[in-house]
Amino acid sequence: MLLIVPIILMVYFIFIARNTNVDWLDFIRFSNTNYENTYIKIDNQMIGKELGEICETAPSRINGITYQLKDGLAGCLSKGTKIYEISGYDKKAYLGVYIDEVYYLYKASNYELPSKLVGDSL
Repeated sequence: MLLIVPIILMVYFIFIARNTNVDWLDFIRFSNTNYENTYIKIDNQMIGKELGEICETAPSRINGITYQLKDGLAGCLSKGTKIYEISGYDKKAYLGVYIDEVYYLYKASNYELPSKLVGDSL
């Protein structure tokens, strides 16, 4: 029994885990932080300076053992999608992303939705 478990784990890591199909959520990786789409629209007047753009869309097939997210990567957005700061908000917590002529709020995973932006968008 002690010999079987390591063999099963080794087979899993060599043949199964290294090639994994992935369905990504709508996220971006920017400044070593993961941001998720809140689907809240932001008024154009709140958008500050451009911070960057999406460099790459995440692949649908990854090596599950060694794959690491890199800056400029997005789960669902196209290469070239623009990223903006939101005036009056910390860019470590919230970003604006321009999608189909609308700005959407993306928030860092460890932050709550800002009540002012939620109230303005509803």
